[in-house]
Amino acid sequence: KRQTNGNAKISHVDTRDIASVVSAAFVKDHLKGKSIDVVGPESLDYEQMAEILSKYTKRKISHVAVSNKDYKNALLSYHMPEKLVDVLIELSEIQKAGYTAQPSIQIRDIMGRPPYRFEQYVQDHLSDFVSVNTILVIGATGNIGYPLIEDLVRRENIIVRAATRNAKSHDAKGLAFIGAEVVEIDFDKPDTIVKALNGVDQVALINYLDSTFLERGKTIVDAIKKSGTVKHVANVGSIEMNKPDVFETGKWHLDIENALKALKGVTLTSLRPGPFSQNIASIHGEDLKATGRLGFAHDVKHPYLDCRDISTFLAHILLDEKHQGQIYQMTGPEAINFTELAELLSKVTGKKIQPSALPEKEISSLLSNIGPDQLVKDILKYKSDIPLNTDFIKQFEQITNKKLISVQEYLNHYSHYFYNYPKQRILISGANGNIGSNTIKSIVYNRTVRERFTLTAAVRSADKGVEFEKLGLDVVVIDIQDPDSLDKALKDVDRLFVLAPFSMEMVLVNESWINAVMRSNVKWVVKLGGAATKLRAMIMAEWHDDAERSLASTRRQFSVVNPVLFMSNLTNQIDAIRSGEFFGRYGAGSLNVVDPRDVGAVCAKLLTAEDVSKHHGQVYELTGPKPLSSKEMAQILTVIMKRKVNYVELTDEQCLSGMITTGTPEILAKGLLHLSEGVRRGFLDYISPAFEELMGKKSYSWEHYVRSQYNNIYDF
Repeated sequence: KRQTNGNAKISHVDTRDIASVVSAAFVKDHLKGKSIDVVGPESLDYEQMAEILSKYTKRKISHVAVSNKDYKNALLSYHMPEKLVDVLIELSEIQKAGYTAQPSIQIRDIMGRPPYRFEQYVQDHLSDFVSVNTILVIGATGNIGYPLIEDLVRRENIIVRAATRNAKSHDAKGLAFIGAEVVEIDFDKPDTIVKALNGVDQVALINYLDSTFLERGKTIVDAIKKSGTVKHVANVGSIEMNKPDVFETGKWHLDIENALKALKGVTLTSLRPGPFSQNIASIHGEDLKATGRLGFAHDVKHPYLDCRDISTFLAHILLDEKHQGQIYQMTGPEAINFTELAELLSKVTGKKIQPSALPEKEISSLLSNIGPDQLVKDILKYKSDIPLNTDFIKQFEQITNKKLISVQEYLNHYSHYFYNYPKQRILISGANGNIGSNTIKSIVYNRTVRERFTLTAAVRSADKGVEFEKLGLDVVVIDIQDPDSLDKALKDVDRLFVLAPFSMEMVLVNESWINAVMRSNVKWVVKLGGAATKLRAMIMAEWHDDAERSLASTRRQFSVVNPVLFMSNLTNQIDAIRSGEFFGRYGAGSLNVVDPRDVGAVCAKLLTAEDVSKHHGQVYELTGPKPLSSKEMAQILTVIMKRKVNYVELTDEQCLSGMITTGTPEILAKGLLHLSEGVRRGFLDYISPAFEELMGKKSYSWEHYVRSQYNNIYDF
């Protein structure tokens, strides 16, 4: 057919259909001696195909027309024989002229099914079209690396690899918990670094300044050179690089930067940050607590830059190519001297902090907390103000759409480093459960809050408390039917997390803890509810409502967290997914499942809030970032597992029978069926803003969760 739009329409055929027709030709006598043109069921131009690809890859795919010469060169680069390439170019000319092959025999009748459409092909092979950006962070457990990874792990189509010298360290376990792929490297064994770089696209290099800095940096550069896959390195240096004639450590940074520049095919972005706000605590924290003074050598102005801002800026650089390949001279939003810093510290601690010029020996001792002897010497001999870079302040706001963190904001956030902060005790009930354990980990792996509280895990037997003791928690064994054991558990507790299991015990557990609260000195309670509260006819909704009313009657401050269904329910289907099936009972309805790590993070945030009054009486509904149908969930499983996973719809009868067979009480099983009906009718097809408002970041997506469970699901 002739096309008037100048864009050829082509009936692409799925190779699975060709295979089906070939198979049929061997067994169906009436096909013998026939000529069968196997073509696709639809004619699409490349604009239409690009639209379909955009729909499923969740990114803009554009059709770009190329000349025959460029087309030929591209095909030859795939080592195709030139004669075949010439035939393909001739075919493209015929297609441009409007020729479309027509099937001589209906292939639908031959195969006994409709041929695959292009859209179905894309859905079934989505992993071939979705590119994943793998980023290795060297210096992962430091003040810049840790928050950088916290940011990156929530981004779409990003795999974050965290390089650490001890994969069993507390911080490394924290990075694994939030979704990073933790790899152990040894700088004395360069092959371990090359291995960590396998398949890596970008490197965030945050090389800690110590006496082995140069040797370690050159080892990293050599490993990047050997890797062959790294296309971009973002190197975090220091502001001393601008004055290598003054700062010997500035020369060290420049040596590493120059070595990175020499790498062929690798784009280098250089970040040169000024003095870190975090150094205020590292240098002065303990001395300030002990003496009440703020010691200094020279009362010069420093434009302190919060490490969290470096992490935020670095994340944007890694995610947007147009900002790469530049040098960024980074400073904070204001420059202050030690006299002004002492005034700010006085406001935070409530005590008069005295700025004090100290002898060089005493200052050297304090400065040794942040780097090697050479850095101490460099700092002591530099007696001038470090200038503010107003250009960077504008760049930061334009690129990140945020404002830099002020020194006052930093001091408020980390106030416990500067005076003896009175610790409060938090008790976590249901500690062994999905949300209880995630709440605990969200606190113990949070560097800012873990030092401000003492945690106690309430368990039903001593053996279940061993894992929490390893995390540094106190453990108390309770009997939910013994009020005395609950009273003992709540002795000296300031804050309580109430979690009742999804079982016939729910009412008993809620009542027991709430009654114990009334007999205790607990001042703040966070209770876990559930999605049942959205569906008033469910018995669980009544149970949650009754508990909330009882909690309000205690006249204690409290908040309620109501998550929808958990992504972790996926683990119940691991064997089925390995076999290529994903079961559901929600029809075409969409629901917004939530990662239990996000639920734990919100519960932890509320439990450790500095001002609990603003959360009193609030009910926070938690969802994921996007509603998905069960079929869409199966498609994402297909992409990540790189094997076809089909969605299989179950009837209510099959679900009810299966749940009862596996031990679910009938009243709860019927409640879950009611929930399924609610999903089919769209009651859980919504996005709650609560997580982002509370946490300042997006919740984990279904894709993130599946990636985090890859090793558990994949049948190696």
